Amino acid sequence: VTANGVRAASFVQSTGQGLTTLNGGAFTVGGTEALKTTAGTGVSITSKNITLNGKLTTTGGGAVTLHATANGGGLLQIAAAGDIFANNTVDLTATGGIQSAGDVTVTANGAPVNYNSATTLTGNVAIDTTGGGASGSQVRFFQTLDGTSTLTITNGTAGDVVFSGLVGNTTPLGAVTIASAHDVTANGVRAASFVQSTGQ
Repeated sequence: VTANGVRAASFVQSTGQGLTTLNGGAFTVGGTEALKTTAGTGVSITSKNITLNGKLTTTGGGAVTLHATANGGGLLQIAAAGDIFANNTVDLTATGGIQSAGDVTVTANGAPVNYNSATTLTGNVAIDTTGGGASGSQVRFFQTLDGTSTLTITNGTAGDVVFSGLVGNTTPLGAVTIASAHDVTANGVRAASFVQSTGQ
């Protein structure tokens, strides 16, 4: 599946045996984006491989689910232009790992951001869960996190940050900044620096 700019109530792909590519398209109004949905179903894509090359936005309470798990699974690749603005949960999974340079912003209070698979930062990444309210929501990396780029997390007053796996095990991260959070849990970190500005 290849798309070059889609606006719809929802976008659902139940399975794919190869590659799903979402490229940005220059819309007459509203600029360039790869995908925007307006209903509660949001975006749900399951394919062997997924590449997000442009902005992805959901409104109307829509979640973002990107699972590169079909047909044995493969890679989920998010380019620097592939920023995600979600009005509900963001759930990212890839059997072969997640490679991301895209930012994630959640605009619904209490909606978590889950990186369920081993993740490599291929560019600087900022995650902000306070778009729906100052309390924020949880950000969790369930497996390892590597890459030389920087990571900034803004999680509000109630959002926990959890690094379940090793951070920087094969490749130490750049600067890691926790701008705000409730609890922060890490189980081994190697990075250029680690700064937590506040914790509730």
